[in-house]
Amino acid sequence: SSLRSVQSAAKIFLKHNEKLDMLYLNAGMISAGANDDGALPLSKDGVEMVFATNVLGHHLLCRLLTPALHNSTMARVVLTSSLASFESYSYGVATDLQTLNG
Repeated sequence: SSLRSVQSAAKIFLKHNEKLDMLYLNAGMISAGANDDGALPLSKDGVEMVFATNVLGHHLLCRLLTPALHNSTMARVVLTSSLASFESYSYGVATDLQTLNG
């Protein structure tokens, strides 16, 4: 969830590799749970933990590794989510804020 750790990992990878054939990003963090006051925990960067881990970290890693992906002939980026995606609302996946906010 730390953007600094993502930057560090990308830097180490790029130091030792010129190309990357496949980048697999799995959004597997379901919930960090609320604190006693009901607030969601934040990452070291001050971002809600699940969003920081499953979205921002993946976005940053993909952006930082893009040069290595471009150096590959048939590079692929695969994004997956966890089984929690099946635990949807009874009406399916909401596409508007009014539905999401009830």
